[in-house]
Amino acid sequence: MNEFGFGKTQEWRGAMRYGWLLGALAMGMSGCTPFTPDFEKNTADVILHVSQVTGQSGDADFKEAGTLFSDVIICKSGKPCTIVNDNAGLTLTAFAKNPNDSTVGGAFNTITLTNYKVEYTRTDGHNIPGVDVPFAISGPMGIDVSVGGTTTTSIVVVRHTAKEEAPLQAIAGDIETNNGQPNTILVVVAHITVFGTTVNGQGVSTTADLEIHFGDFGNQ
Repeated sequence: MNEFGFGKTQEWRGAMRYGWLLGALAMGMSGCTPFTPDFEKNTADVILHVSQVTGQSGDADFKEAGTLFSDVIICKSGKPCTIVNDNAGLTLTAFAKNPNDSTVGGAFNTITLTNYKVEYTRTDGHNIPGVDVPFAISGPMGIDVSVGGTTTTSIVVVRHTAKEEAPLQAIAGDIETNNGQPNTILVVVAHITVFGTTVNGQGVSTTADLEIHFGDFGNQ
């Protein structure tokens, strides 16, 4: 049967079968590798930036400023003492990495701020959460920043529960034992990170620092 080409037919069938397997493999691989958004820091076509951060004390005696004075317990004359949270005011802007690319300013590059986290450190290197500094916190967001636009918002930078835990809890009561003056002032830096995602699925993030002075300050 070899003289009638049977062996060549087997070779041809083998080649066809091998080609079919390669084609199926290629199709399978293409089906298993869909577009995956890139959520690494600032790999998008736009950049998110905190242009201003301010401290918004829960104690009305302190005005909004570049440094946050956080009263661990607020005791006003004739009223029960209270514990309140403190906020940080954030002004965020978004701009194109390539200012010459006119297509970047479209709606697909609008950034939705999704969440934030706050971590605290001290300049003396004592940074154990729940011992030297408050525990880190995080929270959701839900606000848009368009390319070339500016958005202002507030986040909780010190939760009221942190003032009931170490190390802040130990500061409360100093005012009564030190002739009306705060006895202990704890200074920390709050490292704020804001995360966002563009409409087309690219991840962005930005950071800002806020100095905080914790104390049991005198109230009227």
